[in-house]
Amino acid sequence: MMERFDTLPLSRFHWRILFAGALGLLTDGYVLGSVSAALPGVQQALRLDAAESGLVAAAPLLGLLLGSLFAGRIIDSFGRRRPFVLDMPVFAVLALGHLFVPGLSVLVGLRFAIGCLLGVDYVATKIYVGEFMPSRMRGRMMSWLSVAWVGGYSGAFVAGVGVLHLGLASPWRVIFASAAIPAALGAVIRHGLPESFLWLIERGRHDAARRVLNDHLGIRHLPGAHAPTAGAGRASDLLRAPHRRPALGMWIFYALHNVPYLVLTAFLPHVLADVGMSDPFMAGVAYDMLLFGGSLLGLCMVDALPRRVLATASLCGEGLCLILVAVLHLPPAGAVTLLALFGLLLTSADSLTYVYPPEAFPTRLRALGIGITVASSRLVAAITTQMFPVVVQRFGTASFLCAMGSVLLLGAGFSYALLPETRFSSLSGRSPAPR
Repeated sequence: MMERFDTLPLSRFHWRILFAGALGLLTDGYVLGSVSAALPGVQQALRLDAAESGLVAAAPLLGLLLGSLFAGRIIDSFGRRRPFVLDMPVFAVLALGHLFVPGLSVLVGLRFAIGCLLGVDYVATKIYVGEFMPSRMRGRMMSWLSVAWVGGYSGAFVAGVGVLHLGLASPWRVIFASAAIPAALGAVIRHGLPESFLWLIERGRHDAARRVLNDHLGIRHLPGAHAPTAGAGRASDLLRAPHRRPALGMWIFYALHNVPYLVLTAFLPHVLADVGMSDPFMAGVAYDMLLFGGSLLGLCMVDALPRRVLATASLCGEGLCLILVAVLHLPPAGAVTLLALFGLLLTSADSLTYVYPPEAFPTRLRALGIGITVASSRLVAAITTQMFPVVVQRFGTASFLCAMGSVLLLGAGFSYALLPETRFSSLSGRSPAPR
């Protein structure tokens, strides 16, 4: 059956699945990217100090941590469809709540709740879309999720700068609340989608799986049906062979890829001002446009290079860029050029965070493995985001960039040693083949 599925041509159903997932990822990127434009206004309106500013920026990351941590168990136990379909309408309502926030504590709580919801969606989207994509096209199709996330992230900063120029009394409220727009569109597109046939097969619900395959993909037979598993996998299973090495490798790569992405761009105006840019907001717009261009480049690279090579090479390049910015004391043009190269490398490999994790875990452990992978990266990112204003205030931006670059280089070595090679592999109940 998987051989037949993996040779299917792309249909309108595949594109609907992809578009439905992309709107969720665009919303996720928009929420995190809006911090850069909105945070200065929040600081002024609520009179925040450095630690409180870090808390506002870190709150959705902490929510993403909690949401993605529990998402794995929920999605593996109760199916992929329910969280995928239900979370966007709830998110749209929460996003509009920014218009009525009275103070810091409510703002942090609201951002945390939104992060929890997006944490579930982040895991559900990667799994749901990935399990419906044929292996020969999965890399390129899943890369569009990266384009959507980067588009939301970059678009939020651009839209935020536009809102700031409208002369509104509280522009930061409008910037945060505008995330309800893509969420509402996502809720409409996702309505009525079926359950993942791979999850149904894994649970022994073969008749339901046949209906999904027949009604939506034109596959009428389900050979090789097997008995249902005893239940959802446990976290301890990921620390046993043969899952231990790919799990550890994925956790390291995913965290090190996402931390500089989320931290540096959350405080992008501050970083650009520290390297001498006279108009850091407009330079930030240009930087975010470059990030979007890098995500488009990733569409071409994701299936052209082995997954493991692309992952480790990107970490090495990013680390070198940050270290050079920190130690060379370049003029503004040189520093911005290196930061631009850093952003290009970062987003050109970002497609791996969508296609690589589903391929690294078997169906029984896929949601749990991806949930822990996302949660661990968000934990590190939340801690680093919270620390950034305090560390920079005490030691300077250059020291922070040098330390982060060194960690990226070290992590590249561990990633190369542990990650499996999964390019063009079939999603099934099996573990990835040894490299």
